[in-house]
Amino acid sequence: MGLVGGLIAFGIAIMGFGFFWKLFDDIIDTYIVQYVLGGNYYILSDAIWNWLPWILVIFGIISLISGAIVYRGTVVQYE
Repeated sequence: MGLVGGLIAFGIAIMGFGFFWKLFDDIIDTYIVQYVLGGNYYILSDAIWNWLPWILVIFGIISLISGAIVYRGTVVQYE
């Protein structure tokens, strides 16, 4: 159960981090975006800033699924 618990905890932590980052991004966008000028660098930075939380959430979901697969694949042998 050690590997499975680790994967599940890691998945939940990554998903929580992604949701927290998206919340933080929404708060910053409402107050700071008006002071930043547009440009090519800003567009790339903004795209990465907006994609990263969703990538973390998807990675957390994949980690939770792989934890369940490892849990289902382990065989307990009684002696």
